[in-house]
Amino acid sequence: MRNIEFVSYTGEYPCLCMGTLTLKIDGKEMSFKGGFHSGGTCFFDEDWNDHVTEGDWEIDFDYPEWEELNLTDEEKEEITFLFNVNVEHGCCGGCL
Repeated sequence: MRNIEFVSYTGEYPCLCMGTLTLKIDGKEMSFKGGFHSGGTCFFDEDWNDHVTEGDWEIDFDYPEWEELNLTDEEKEEITFLFNVNVEHGCCGGCL
């Protein structure tokens, strides 16, 4: 497995999922702009009250920028773990 370190993430309220993730992979900084999905939910109830819940982040590794790396399942799990440990959990509610 390659050495993977979290560097930064630029997503912020109200659009937490629309940021750039920067990782250091085997000492080389690399940035990724797509595939981040909140595990939380946001919705309106029957009285139009808004509700927002938080949940763990998920990463869609089917984006071309990820596919080029030929990540192993173990590396994908490590990246997802690092993202969840270092990035504020959503759902941010920005979609409301």
